[in-house]
Amino acid sequence: MLETAPVVDNHDFGNRAAQRRARMSWRQLNRDVARMRVALEKAGVRAGDRVAAVTPNMPETVVCFLATAA
Repeated sequence: MLETAPVVDNHDFGNRAAQRRARMSWRQLNRDVARMRVALEKAGVRAGDRVAAVTPNMPETVVCFLATAA
């Protein structure tokens, strides 16, 4: 059975994230994805495991997606 997460009402975070404009080179993206992948492996995440991430639409979302897809 799925567990429900607590609801967090934080309007300021969404506004700040939407206003933030970040640029990332392909090299930096590759570096961040590799670091995230290593962190997930150290946390015990293995191939075939399901990983859920609730993130706003920001560069870190792409890093998380790519690290779990690899």
